[in-house]
Amino acid sequence: LSTPFGILKKFNDGSYQLKNTSDSLHDLFDNEYNTFAFLVDEGFLIRSYKYTQKPKGEKETVINHEIFKNSKIESACDFLDLLAIQRFKINKSYTVSLIVDLLRYSKVKLGLLLIPSNEKKQGIHIKSVYEGGLAHKSGIENDDIILKIDDKEVHFHKELTNVLENNKSMILTIKRKNQLHKIHINLNNN
Repeated sequence: LSTPFGILKKFNDGSYQLKNTSDSLHDLFDNEYNTFAFLVDEGFLIRSYKYTQKPKGEKETVINHEIFKNSKIESACDFLDLLAIQRFKINKSYTVSLIVDLLRYSKVKLGLLLIPSNEKKQGIHIKSVYEGGLAHKSGIENDDIILKIDDKEVHFHKELTNVLENNKSMILTIKRKNQLHKIHINLNNN
């Protein structure tokens, strides 16, 4: 299925993957937020994502995109230095891709854009909350961190998905500006 942000594939296990390919890593970075927002609006949960590069005739490899995002790039020379660090072959034709692994929400949409992560971190980080969505109506705010669901610590998006699919309500323990808050969400109000 073609979308404004790449090709969406469905797999036999019910999971999905979006792949957006470009000749410009910068373009993919610029569209990252809009891509994730589009996927959430369409009812997907972002499990993980990665950027890859594929020089013509060679194998696709993963790009350490955090180097690019966390670097101060003030000139074209700075950007070329970073490309060299990442072993981009400027003289070769290559493509770069954003690959996003997804799950489809069941019935319930909270209206959250989560920060995808492949690592076990403290809680589930919320990038933004959609105005008028269930999470917004329940009092969840941008940059909150979900530490617990029904007093059970959580670290991965899949844990939130499991609760959404199997419960009628939940109590979230949220960390907001170094303070803890308990928020009750009635999933039948969606």
